[in-house]
Amino acid sequence: MVSALSGNKVVIDFEDVYVISSSFADEAFGKLFIILGPMLFMNTIELANADSAVEALINRAIMLRMQTGLGES
Repeated sequence: MVSALSGNKVVIDFEDVYVISSSFADEAFGKLFIILGPMLFMNTIELANADSAVEALINRAIMLRMQTGLGES
């Protein structure tokens, strides 16, 4: 999967999305961050039109994944 993303940008548009669940943020972004690694995640994933609450939940999910080091399992 990682090699398929090389050089490509994935834009996730949160227009009209004001809140997401913590579990969704973890499953969608926390795990992806661990799988891709920080550099590839930041260079590949773009969060467009994300409300500050949505950004905070995604950031928290990533931070918790980094602290626990949990991968795909």
